Amino acid sequence: MTAAQQQRKYINEAKERWKTNLHEQDRFQPVIPKQKIDKRRVEERTKLGMSSILVSIANDRPVKETDPDKILEAICEMLQVSVSRVLSGRRHKELVFARKLFFYVCRNLLNFSLNQCGKLMNKDHSTVIHDLKKLENEIQYSEYAFQKLVMLKINLGYS
Repeated sequence: MTAAQQQRKYINEAKERWKTNLHEQDRFQPVIPKQKIDKRRVEERTKLGMSSILVSIANDRPVKETDPDKILEAICEMLQVSVSRVLSGRRHKELVFARKLFFYVCRNLLNFSLNQCGKLMNKDHSTVIHDLKKLENEIQYSEYAFQKLVMLKINLGYS
């Protein structure tokens, strides 16, 4: 089985487990228009779903990556963008998405403070807060964002 096939298999398993876990725990909430979102519910659902799936995705777990530079390189490789472009501050969609993923990993997986996350990208802590909120919405409503986050966690060893 090729790496791409294995990643697709993991993603499909993750989606099924996420749906199943949410239904079993009576926490399923149908998708509703963005202006009517209860943010606490979205955060709870996202954290609950992601943590429960990723715990059980893979039996063979690689060593967890903790070096921010290597994490940024992994994100850039996955999204096929260069590190220098991500650090440049340009506002192209794929570059902004890479920064959001980096902030998510630093904040939620490495337990960095908002200031520490921001300093790594020469951004303010308020930018980190904004990007994390935007990424949570994207994960909720975008299949692409959810798949990329799951793949990134698997590649970094946080599955």
